[in-house]
Amino acid sequence: SCQKDVFIFYYYIEGTFFLWLIIYNRLML
Repeated sequence: SCQKDVFIFYYYIEGTFFLWLIIYNRLML
């Protein structure tokens, strides 16, 4: 259970980073 929570948290961080990367690219165009 604890390991699953860590995985979900890591997936959330990766998703947030990907989202910010898209926003950054849009602002730079």
